Amino acid sequence: MSNSIKLLWMVLISGIVSAQTPQLNTIPFISGLVKPVDITHCNDSRLFIVEQDGRIRVVLNDTLLSTPFLDINPQVLSTGNEQGLLGLAFHPDYKTNGHFYVNYINNSGHTRIARFSVDPLDSNRALISSEIVLMTINQPYSNHNGGDLMFGNDGYLYIPMGDGGNANDPQNHSQNTLDRLGKTLRIDVNHGNLFAIPPDNPFLNNIAYLPEIWNSGLRNPWKASFDKLSGGFWIGDVGQNVWEEINYQDASSPGGENYGWRCYEASVAFNLTGCQAPSAFTMPVHEYAHANGNCSVTGGEVYRGSKYANLFGHYLFSDFCVPSIRTIKKTGNQFIHATNNSWTGAGISCFGQDFRGELYVANLYNGQVRKIADTSSCIPVAWLADEDTIQLCGNSATLKTPFGDSLFYSWYFNGAQVPGNTSNALTISQSGTYIVSVDGTQGICRNSDTVHVVLTGSSPIVSISGLDTNYCQNQSTAILTGNPSGGTFSGLGVNGNTFSPGQAGLGTILVQYSFTDNNGCTVKNIQATKVLSCAGLNETETDYITSMYPNPSNEKLTLKLNNHSGSDLMLNVFDVFGQLIHTDNTSVRSSSNEFTLSTQSYPQGTYLLKLSDPFGFVSTKLFTIIH
Repeated sequence: MSNSIKLLWMVLISGIVSAQTPQLNTIPFISGLVKPVDITHCNDSRLFIVEQDGRIRVVLNDTLLSTPFLDINPQVLSTGNEQGLLGLAFHPDYKTNGHFYVNYINNSGHTRIARFSVDPLDSNRALISSEIVLMTINQPYSNHNGGDLMFGNDGYLYIPMGDGGNANDPQNHSQNTLDRLGKTLRIDVNHGNLFAIPPDNPFLNNIAYLPEIWNSGLRNPWKASFDKLSGGFWIGDVGQNVWEEINYQDASSPGGENYGWRCYEASVAFNLTGCQAPSAFTMPVHEYAHANGNCSVTGGEVYRGSKYANLFGHYLFSDFCVPSIRTIKKTGNQFIHATNNSWTGAGISCFGQDFRGELYVANLYNGQVRKIADTSSCIPVAWLADEDTIQLCGNSATLKTPFGDSLFYSWYFNGAQVPGNTSNALTISQSGTYIVSVDGTQGICRNSDTVHVVLTGSSPIVSISGLDTNYCQNQSTAILTGNPSGGTFSGLGVNGNTFSPGQAGLGTILVQYSFTDNNGCTVKNIQATKVLSCAGLNETETDYITSMYPNPSNEKLTLKLNNHSGSDLMLNVFDVFGQLIHTDNTSVRSSSNEFTLSTQSYPQGTYLLKLSDPFGFVSTKLFTIIH
């Protein structure tokens, strides 16, 4: 770092107190709730609080509205301690599509993952009639339902599921990879009739696993969350009799972790019958015993607000039976734990955050929600990156520090102040050293962060060719081409650079092409296709058709024929839904050994060509049109 930048850095930090251990306090916020179990937001100033009996409440301008956002109490079974309406997640594009997702136990005692929509005439009310059920998961017992759900930074919906209940996982759900129980499921709600499988799920084409499984070996994940800055995935998993655990998955993970239950309770062997070697399991980053009143972990959130610099990056969680808030700070590969006694009375049921990243905590028993504060210092958050030097892909990027309503921001590039920018974000187009200064009280409480940025320049635009928009399930494999070459394909039915509709199965299939350039920047392209049953459109005797080319076709399709019937042939073309789109009973003469069909006007897709003679003999063959 140059001397001028060092001097500027010393000036900027002159008002900063050295980092301290957070000292947590909880401030009364909202009361009058009935069994609150989830707190979240929809990227505006409101808070949405889930009540276990089947209602979602709205907090607007620090006031609890009397009319629920959603009331599905009649269709929610909440008689068991772990049943009810348990989780809520707003679609990342909620402001445009109005969709949100809930996890609840229906009146049959089973988990239901459903989508609802907001009332377009009232943003504080949802339409009960808008429910669309994405999946129902049978629950053999009343407990261990999990109940959370959340969108990751990748835009996919994650659904942590418990092992089905009772004790000791008697039916071995968590280690059964053909069972949704005891797993985190990962689905794409933007494609398919209900959802599609993300093309980079870890077990896509492994017939020993359900393709929606993201990780496994969970007992009763009571609250999971994503760090909205790092993308790390935190899971609080309730133990059996002795141990509670916190599991962590780094954002760089491709998924597939097995957290061990019922083979292990935390990192301690529990029931190793039929279990894999210890190396197959991912152990907790934190575990604690049922001592001093501890009984059941309540998973939490990573603090990414703007007010409390000493708390920034800490993961907050609790135990349901002990009135304390605990923290874990991830520093490199170390996970450092601390405990703050901050609330009298047990029953902490959930943590949540508002759209600014400030944290809240709820108590199941008294219906209170409190704000979490750190009294260790007045220093605001200034954060650009955890590392001193970062590489950003592209010709430009945006640096951002968390926003606070009463904070003031100044930016510096290579030692000189950037004029005219007083916001919490800065768009950059040059490599170099950047500093943000955040001032909370006119220099008394001030903080800064510095980072050296290397911009890599443009990455190539990637594309996929050879993938049709529709396939019949019995159709032969398609050859895929990625541009630029050298990348990798993934998705259901994908093997190397081939796509097999039969292996993919029916429905909307997502195929991904990933290419990593010389700078280590990975660019992806995802295309959707549909695999249909095409009942009645199977390829049959091809005696009349000796060859068909080019297939796939664009402007024309040529058939080489062996017309041994002595009669003219009827030509019909059907789409994959069985609809007749073309017929010709005069062009395929008895003497013809070749016929050319114009396909220029055909929409891209898969078709069945059928030749039939007057005696009832037919030849059928599938072909594909691409443009």
